[in-house]
Amino acid sequence: MSTVLRCDNKEVEVVHRGCQPNQSDDYIQLGEGSLWDNEAQILYWIDITGQKLFVYDPIVNEEKCIRLPQPPGTVVQTKEKGIVLVPCANGYYFVNTLTSEVSYTGIDPESHLPNNRFNDGKCDPRGRLVAGTMHVDAKTKHTGALYSLNEKYNVTKLLDRVSISNGIVWSKDGHCMYYIDTFEYNVVSYDYNLNDGTISNRRVIFEFEESKYGSPDGMTIDENDNLWIAFWNGSKVRQFDPRQQKELSEINLPVRFVTSCAFGGSDLNDLYITCAASENKKDFDFAPLAGSLFVVKNIGVRGVPSVPFAGDVKSFLK
Repeated sequence: MSTVLRCDNKEVEVVHRGCQPNQSDDYIQLGEGSLWDNEAQILYWIDITGQKLFVYDPIVNEEKCIRLPQPPGTVVQTKEKGIVLVPCANGYYFVNTLTSEVSYTGIDPESHLPNNRFNDGKCDPRGRLVAGTMHVDAKTKHTGALYSLNEKYNVTKLLDRVSISNGIVWSKDGHCMYYIDTFEYNVVSYDYNLNDGTISNRRVIFEFEESKYGSPDGMTIDENDNLWIAFWNGSKVRQFDPRQQKELSEINLPVRFVTSCAFGGSDLNDLYITCAASENKKDFDFAPLAGSLFVVKNIGVRGVPSVPFAGDVKSFLK
């Protein structure tokens, strides 16, 4: 029986209860990367520090944990059933979620930067994986970049001097990309060229005062092109209209470090939310539910289906 909390006017269900380090050796330290596979009707999410990939099936209420050889940054589905693409500390991996087999692609755009790792990312409307990097010491700024991996497995650098590459989504027409570099404390938009995956014309859409909001982290987008942003050290997910540049709503959570959110469910109207117990071993959130996976059901708006990676996985793995 799951736990349901009343947070202001929202019912928040605890899907996976995070264990604190003084309770268990197997706890969620840095839950992240939530992504709904609309075809399979399952949720993927990760524990970066714990080097784990989770596969959650809400229909049967079962969850599978797959151990990874490197800290993952995010996860996206592919066109091949059961296989996901996971950017990790030293490059891109394929993971077969049915067999738990992990295959390294050998592609690492930052092999010359051993202290960097991949962080957040998603596939653009054409199936390119756009994901960014950061330093393993999150306080070290400007060492990361934003990369695009296309269907031919070629990597293109889109941005450099990134600190903590985080939330990334595209508008419904695909011609606008929204992006968060956490230490910039803003959301920016770019014109997006769907034909070649290039970006241009940077614009600041929102700016956040850290003392009021916390730090912007993961992000998703709904069917109305409104942005939903998780706030690290802010205990909330907030909804914003980027055209009117105003905040529309918020979801309060009983934890400090909210990290990502993703629409899921059969109608894409449930919002799954990840959080962390800590960013590092020195700064724990000892709230009882820190590290948990939450869901707010029937949130009142639908999300948009995530796009699978466009590459031919079978041919690549031969």
